[in-house]
Amino acid sequence: GNLRSDLGPMFPLVRVQYADGSPAVERQEDGSGFAMYPSGRKAVCVVSHHKSRRASAVIYADRDFVRPSGVDETMGGLAANRRTRHLGAFDDWGVGSTLTLPDAITGACGSYEVSRTHIKVKSVDGKVLQAQRNEPNLAANMAESKLRLTPEMMISYNASLGVTMLEFSCNGVQQEFAIGEVWRGASSTALGSPTSPVAVFGAMSMGSQGSLDAACLTLGSMAATLDQTLKIPSGTLSRSSLQKQGLSCSHSAPDLQSAQNSCAGRIKWEFEHLLRKKLAAEVAPPLKRPVIKSDLRDGFSFPRAPVGKPMTWPRPSQAPVSLKAVSSRQLAELLTSPEAQSAVVVVLVTAAWAVGPNSSSEHARSVCEAAHGEVHAQGHGERVMFCETDVSEAGAIISQRRWSNPIVKQYGIKSVPWMMVFKGGSLVSSRNPSPGGQVDGGGLGFKSRLRYEAFGKPRALVIEPSTTDDFGHMGEMSPTGNPFKLQLESQDVLKRCGYSLDLAVSVQEARRLVADAEPPYGLVFCSSMVGASALTELASRARSRCAKALSFVCHSERDAGALDESLSAMAARCEIVHGVLRRPLTKSLVERELSKHHDAIKVEYPKCGMSKGDVVKLIEANL
Repeated sequence: GNLRSDLGPMFPLVRVQYADGSPAVERQEDGSGFAMYPSGRKAVCVVSHHKSRRASAVIYADRDFVRPSGVDETMGGLAANRRTRHLGAFDDWGVGSTLTLPDAITGACGSYEVSRTHIKVKSVDGKVLQAQRNEPNLAANMAESKLRLTPEMMISYNASLGVTMLEFSCNGVQQEFAIGEVWRGASSTALGSPTSPVAVFGAMSMGSQGSLDAACLTLGSMAATLDQTLKIPSGTLSRSSLQKQGLSCSHSAPDLQSAQNSCAGRIKWEFEHLLRKKLAAEVAPPLKRPVIKSDLRDGFSFPRAPVGKPMTWPRPSQAPVSLKAVSSRQLAELLTSPEAQSAVVVVLVTAAWAVGPNSSSEHARSVCEAAHGEVHAQGHGERVMFCETDVSEAGAIISQRRWSNPIVKQYGIKSVPWMMVFKGGSLVSSRNPSPGGQVDGGGLGFKSRLRYEAFGKPRALVIEPSTTDDFGHMGEMSPTGNPFKLQLESQDVLKRCGYSLDLAVSVQEARRLVADAEPPYGLVFCSSMVGASALTELASRARSRCAKALSFVCHSERDAGALDESLSAMAARCEIVHGVLRRPLTKSLVERELSKHHDAIKVEYPKCGMSKGDVVKLIEANL
C-alpha cells in the first residue's frame, strides 16, 4: 500500500558498556531500549509502539525508598510496605508521572506530571510550574522545566517536539530517550533519521540522467550506514552490489524504461482484500451458470444410453402385524399345542432392557412385524405363527452367579435379538440370521449399506514376479527391467484408481491367493512374462470363484519386445484375457480399459443386516 507520511523516526543502534564490561545502554532502531545502573539494576525501560511512532517508558531508582503517602505512618508495617524502586511511568502518548528521590534532609519529593492538557513540574523545595500543552508560548514557559529525578537522570519537556526527554548520565555514559509521540519530531534530527516518504524522496531528484546518477552514488555511499543501522543487513542496497552492477548512464535509463513498461496497466491498491473484491467484480467475474437445454435435462446421461421409461412407484407395503408375546413357560406349552404341529412357529428373542430409538431389539421387532404383515398378505397367515419372547423376564442371558432363563441353555441363545424356527414342534433353526446365508452379515441388527469404496469396488490381484524362476532361469532378474519398480508402479496406479489390491511375486503365491482370498478377486493384472498357460490357469480360477472377474495383461514393448502371439490371440477373443495394458501404466489408461466392462466393475456396496424381504424369504423357505 501507500507509505504513511507520519512514520516514526529511525534511531541509530546503541550498545554501550561500562568500564567493567557490564551493559549500560542498549537501544534498537525503533527507539526502544534500556539503561542500566552500574549495580546491574534497570534505570529506564522504553518500549516502542505503532511502528516507532510512539514510545512509553518506566523509570526506576538505584535504591529503595519510601514513597510519600497520606496514610498515617504510625500504623504498623505501612512504611515498610511502601518501600520501592519505582519512580514513575509514561504511556505511549506521553501521559504519566514520576517522582524524584526523597531529599536526604527534609524527605520531600519532587514530581513531574504530564496529562493530555497540562504539564506540571514540582521541585523538591515546593516550587510548582504548570502550563497548558497548547499554549503558544509553551517553549518559553517550560524553559526551566528540567527536574533531576536521581543523580543519574534528569527529565524535561521539549515543547518544540511535543515529547518528554529523559537524560541518563552515569560513569561517563550519556544517553537521551524520547517519550510520547516521537513521530511529530521525525523531520528533526534531534530524535533520529527521518523515514517519511516526503523526506526520503525529497533528497533525491529524478529529473535528469545526471540527477539519477548522483542519486545512485548517494545510495551507494549510504549503504554502509544502513547496514549498521538495520537489524538485517540491506543486501539490495549494499555498497559492493551497487558498485558492481554500476547504475551508470548507459544502463540506468533503459532499466527505468523497462520498469515503467512492466508497471503499465497495473491496478492501484492499498489493501489486499479490496483488491481481490475488485478483481472478482470487474477484471475476472465468475462465470455464469450455463443454460441446460431440455434434451440434456430430461433423460439424457452421456456416455451411457439414454434412460428408458420413468421409474414406477412400488406397490404399497402391507400394514405390519404385531407379534404374539409369550413367556418361556408359555413357549413350551405353545410348541406342544395342536396348532403348532401343523404350522411353522417363528420365535423372536428380545430383551426388555434393550430399549430406545437405537435399540437392536426394537429394530428387530419392527422388521419382524413388517414381515409378519407381508406373510399374512400372501395368504400364509394360518401356516405361520409369529411370537416374541423376552429372555430378561426370568434372568440374564449369560450369568455365572444368577439363574438364567431356561430357554437360553435349551436352545443355545447367545445374544439378542435371536430367532428360532420350529416346524412340527421340532427346532429347525436357532441363530441370528444373516441375509443370503452370510456368516457375518449383520444379523437382525440394523439394515444398511456399507458405503465404503474399498467394499463397493472389486478387489484386485497384481501378479508381478521378482525373478524368472517360473521360466527355467533360476534366480535371474526379470528381462522386463527392474521388477520392483514395476511392482510399485502397478500398486500406485491401482491405489489412485481406488482399488484395494494384493501383490503376488510368484505364480505359486498367486495360485494360493486366488484360491483362498475372501472376498474373491474381481480383477487380475498379470505380467506378460508369466506366460499364456499360467495366466489361463489363474484367470480360470478367478472366474470360478467370481463370475464377473476380469483379467488383464501388463506388457512393456520397450523392455520385452512384441507381445506373445498366444496372449495377443487371447486378448482379441476377450474370453480369458480382457485387455492389454501397455507400460508405463497410468491412471487414465487403466480407467479407460476398465470402462469397457462397466457391468463388471461398477460400484456395488454390500448390504449389512436383515430387512423385511430377507425375513420373508427365511419364512417361505421353511413352509
